[in-house]
Amino acid sequence: MLKRIFALLTVLLLLAGALVSCGEQAQGEPASSENPASGSAGTDPGTDAETPAETEAPETEEPLPDPHPEETPVLLETGDSAISLSVRDGQLYVSSLSVREGGRNLASGTVPMGLPSSYKLPDPEDSLHEPKGDLFDFHWEYRDCTYHRGAPKGEDPDRYDFLFADPETNSTCVVSVSAYPDCGGPFEVSSVFESGFDGEICLVPGDFFAFDSTGSSVPVAWSFKKEGGVADGWTIYSGKSPNKLGTGISRTGMEAGTVLRIRTTSNHTWDSKDDIPILYLEYPDEGGVYAALEWIHGTLTAESPDGQGETVLSCKLGDLERFATPVAAGGSFQFPPVYLGVFGGDVSGVTDATVNV
Repeated sequence: MLKRIFALLTVLLLLAGALVSCGEQAQGEPASSENPASGSAGTDPGTDAETPAETEAPETEEPLPDPHPEETPVLLETGDSAISLSVRDGQLYVSSLSVREGGRNLASGTVPMGLPSSYKLPDPEDSLHEPKGDLFDFHWEYRDCTYHRGAPKGEDPDRYDFLFADPETNSTCVVSVSAYPDCGGPFEVSSVFESGFDGEICLVPGDFFAFDSTGSSVPVAWSFKKEGGVADGWTIYSGKSPNKLGTGISRTGMEAGTVLRIRTTSNHTWDSKDDIPILYLEYPDEGGVYAALEWIHGTLTAESPDGQGETVLSCKLGDLERFATPVAAGGSFQFPPVYLGVFGGDVSGVTDATVNV
């Protein structure tokens, strides 16, 4: 029995010595990457004070520009195009429009971009709101310009807002020009009219958008019919009438005095003569420009005053001069977007870029 007790005491003493030896070894080990418990980040060896960890300085955003387009034109860019805008004599102009790499400026800069032109006081018996009464002109004055930086990766565009006011009616109109820097394609132009009248008025906007292009030669205007019998042609098997060839693609040389009007409506019948609401102007060996209206009922016009290469593109709502709409006291009217683009090469090479317009 005594032998067993003595053996057990001997084993306990050996274990106690081993534990003491391990503790001394742990206290003497230097700090290393293999022994992370021996030190920690942010601690100065030999002291108990913690030193702050190094942090990267936050990225600072480029300051927003303070635009003064009445003094210096402002610039917007898409992935492949550039546009500059300026204000002269209280009106908004496109000073330049070109492809970004080696493109020629195809903007004349002599025709203002356009604002709602007139209004009339409503006739209670005029249920169609057509401008049959006396028209009164707006007298717009430029007030301000603000810049809005878009979100990255094309989620939100860069945009300039141009504010105009009519002192006589206390009405305003904001013209916005937007661009997606990461995407190729056109610039978007949109406008919002806000009435300052005490009662309802009838807004008669006329040409609410205009752009004058220029080149060294006479351009060719391209237009396209909607799908249907007129565009695709047809065959009559009764023998009473010959086959009809389609006229879906039209090319018009913009000689002096030429006026080309295309219209689009909500009609989509087999014999519809409506056009897709987009006009291309192609300058041989120089590229070209285009304008498109995002609306189901409107008119686009290309007009060449002198046949020397300058051609004006314009947009209006409805058919010719008939469009008018009531606007309540303090109400607003938002115009549909117009897309203004420029391309190098010819029309056949740019249609892919505008397929979603």
